[in-house]
Amino acid sequence: MERRYQVFVSSTFDDLREERAAVIGALLQMDCFPTGMELFPAADEDSWTLIKNVIADSDYYLIVLGGRYGSVPPGEARSFTQMEYEYALSIGKPTIALLHGNPGVLPAQNSEVSDEGRSRLDQSRESLKKKNCRFWGGLGELTAAVFTGIQHLKKTRPSDGWLRGAELPATNLRDELLRLRREIDSLNGELAVARSEAIPEGIDEFAQGLKRPPSL
Repeated sequence: MERRYQVFVSSTFDDLREERAAVIGALLQMDCFPTGMELFPAADEDSWTLIKNVIADSDYYLIVLGGRYGSVPPGEARSFTQMEYEYALSIGKPTIALLHGNPGVLPAQNSEVSDEGRSRLDQSRESLKKKNCRFWGGLGELTAAVFTGIQHLKKTRPSDGWLRGAELPATNLRDELLRLRREIDSLNGELAVARSEAIPEGIDEFAQGLKRPPSL
C-alpha cells in the first residue's frame, strides 16, 4: 500500500518565494502533502496555536533557511521559524533543515542588514547544523536536497502517513465485522439468560390476564 506523507514547510517568506515554490513542487512530485502557514485561510485560533496543531498533525518538518532570520512576534525573542523548529523537536517530530551554503552571496534585500539580525541568523544556523541538515546554493540543489532528505527520513524515521480508504485491507474490515457480530450475539445471549432468571414463573400470564391470583 502506498502511503503519502504530510510535510510542514517552514521558512521566511518574502525572500524565499521561489525557493518555497520549488520545495513544494518537489514534495508534490514525491506524493507528499506540503503544508505551511500561507496555505491556510484565516482561523479563529491564534496563529501560534494553529501552527503547533498543523506541525503536530504533519509526518515531517522541513525548514529552509536563506539569508534572513525571520520576523519575531510581539513579546518573543525568537522568530516564528525558530519557534516552529524548536516546537517540532520538542514533540519528537522528524525534521530536516536545508541551509543556504553561503548566505553572504545573497542579495542585500534577501539578507539581514543589522548586526543583531546577522548574529541571530548565525546562531540559528549553528543550531540547525547540529541536527539533520543539508546545504544548497540554487534551486536545483535545493530540490535535490528535498528529494534526498525526505527519502532519508522515510527510511530512518518512518511515519504513519496517509492511506486511501480504498486501499485499506478488506480482510481487516471483515474480521472486525465478524468480531463485532460475535460480541453482539454473546451479549444478546447473556441478556436472554438474565431476563429468564429475573422473571418469576407465571408472571407473564398474570400480566396478560390468563391467571388470577388466588382469592384470600
